[in-house]
Amino acid sequence: MKNITSELDSILKQYSSFEIRVGKAIGDICAKHCSVCSSVCCKPEFCRETIESSFLSLLNKKFPPVSGYSKKRGWLTATGCILSAGRPPVCYEYLCSSIMEVQPDDMHRYVINVLSMLVSHIGKYMLGRRHLIEILDENELKKLKIIRFKKQLNEAETAFNAFKSYIKNEHLDKTSLQAFEKIVSPPDQLL
Repeated sequence: MKNITSELDSILKQYSSFEIRVGKAIGDICAKHCSVCSSVCCKPEFCRETIESSFLSLLNKKFPPVSGYSKKRGWLTATGCILSAGRPPVCYEYLCSSIMEVQPDDMHRYVINVLSMLVSHIGKYMLGRRHLIEILDENELKKLKIIRFKKQLNEAETAFNAFKSYIKNEHLDKTSLQAFEKIVSPPDQLL
């Protein structure tokens, strides 16, 4: 069996690779709205999680931002967030009404909602009922449920591939819908 250091390093690599891809996909959807928005939703108190969470802090060390954390602006700069990996999941989860209202239909809103929850899904119940990023003591990272992490990463990857397929083809087959349902239950109007 691998030692915990190499397993944790493997988790960091897999998680960051996935997070970066999800971040780009969300950026592709949100950037045109966020770049002209006068009401900044990013707050330094959300950004603090990258410092307080042992897991996000390790990611921050592996992928150091080009500039430091600001008490006034967090990781936000004039050009957006400077973190490529290690963002708190809330950064992906939050989709403002301006973004959701311009979506052509309920299916598009559902698919984007699934995308926004993928990073969160990976870290669920990693130590008891705690999310991966809620683990504040670095020593507790040694107790992570590796099998659960791999399972949830695989589910998120499958759903991410279904998302990309839907965006390309605007068609959702039964297998893709099942992948999405593992992340977020569809609203009643889609059933």
